[in-house]
Amino acid sequence: MRHLRLVGAGHAHLAVLLHLKKQRLAKQQPKNTEVGLIFAERYQRYSGMLPAWMAGHATEAEMSIDIAPLCAAGVTWIQDDLVSMDAALGYLSTSHHPALHYDILSLNTGAQIKLSGLSAIDTPPLLIHPLLSLSLSGKRSSSPAISLSSSVQARRQLNWRWRHKSRCAVSIHNIR
Repeated sequence: MRHLRLVGAGHAHLAVLLHLKKQRLAKQQPKNTEVGLIFAERYQRYSGMLPAWMAGHATEAEMSIDIAPLCAAGVTWIQDDLVSMDAALGYLSTSHHPALHYDILSLNTGAQIKLSGLSAIDTPPLLIHPLLSLSLSGKRSSSPAISLSSSVQARRQLNWRWRHKSRCAVSIHNIR
């Protein structure tokens, strides 16, 4: 039995989970492979919806993706945080699981922002990742750190390309 461990529920892993769910429904599951997701939260907040949420056009529920249905019937979901890993031995540890074996490991945990370089700005930045603390606070910010109009425009472009099956890469740069 091979063990595939997905750490984090970023966009790439959500796509993998959705694909596995479709395979299960079609009864075409991968054989001899156990898939496990390590993600501490029940919901993943979709950062592409952040501008709409901040403007009051979307609710927290509308920007949240429920992990449970994606893991149902086939994916072992460990609601915990990764604390260490040993690539040479093929083991990782979470807060409550000291030794989880893996044959294939995929890390999709999102960006971590180094704030030490931002100490000179007067207004603290509104961080996009992680969205957990932002969305659960129930507060919308008027921080100038994000240009809502450019974010909304970029989202519209991405939606158009997705609907039209375009495989174009999109780079978004906010120059002030």
